[in-house]
Amino acid sequence: MVDADSNVHCEGRLKNDLETGFWKYNYQYGVHKAHGFYANGKKTGCWKFHHPKGALASIGEYENGLKTGYWKVYNQGEQLTEEGWYAQDKRDGWWKFYKAGKLAEEGSFAADKKTGYWRFYENGMLTSVTIIEEE
Repeated sequence: MVDADSNVHCEGRLKNDLETGFWKYNYQYGVHKAHGFYANGKKTGCWKFHHPKGALASIGEYENGLKTGYWKVYNQGEQLTEEGWYAQDKRDGWWKFYKAGKLAEEGSFAADKKTGYWRFYENGMLTSVTIIEEE
C-alpha cells in the first residue's frame, strides 16, 4: 500500500486475497513498524515490532494469528520492560517485569490472570512475596 506522497506503508504478497509469506509494515513517515510472516492471512512465526522512532518494541511468535511462546517487550530506549510466555494470545506461564532495567516483579499467569507466587523487587532486590489464588 502506497500513500499519495509515495510512502510505502506495507508490502507483501496476497494469495486468494489473503496475506501470505513475508510482510513488512512502515509508519506513515516511512520508519519501519513491523515485519513477519503470514500463512493463509494469519500471522505465523517470529514477528518484530518497532516504536515510531525505530527502536525495537517487541519480538515474539505467532501461530494461527495468535501470540504464542516466548515474548520480549522493550521501551523506546530498547530496555527490556517485560518478558514471558503466551498461549492462545493470553499470558500463560512465567513473566518478568522490569523498571529502569531492573527486575520489578515476577510470577505466573494462567489464561491472562496472575496466579500463584509473585515476587516484588525494588532496585533489583526482593522486597515481598505474595500468593495470588484463583477466584
